[in-house]
Amino acid sequence: MRVVCTSVLLACFVLAPLAADAESWNRCKRMTRQIGHFYDVVELARERGNTQWELATRRHLSHLESRQLRQCPKYLARAKEVAALAQHEKNVQEMKKLMQVAAELAMKYYTGGLY
Repeated sequence: MRVVCTSVLLACFVLAPLAADAESWNRCKRMTRQIGHFYDVVELARERGNTQWELATRRHLSHLESRQLRQCPKYLARAKEVAALAQHEKNVQEMKKLMQVAAELAMKYYTGGLY
């Protein structure tokens, strides 16, 4: 009986911080999605010419971003890495398109416009 109680207490002390960390991570992900959504709302307000709506949304974005900076330092570091990788992938795709256009132009030049 003593072994069972000890193992249950030990499991509670070990698993509780892990659950809290997962909850914090989910909250940070949710805030990131909210920030992305409100950037879309700012664009929508700008397209419709509603400056009051745009200003109010920007104030709310500022509040969310400052709260995210306070609560999610680890998550933000990981999010910056992911954003950098996404930007790198975008650059690679643009370079592929540029190389394809250059290859097509070179083929036209060297074949006299036959291809």
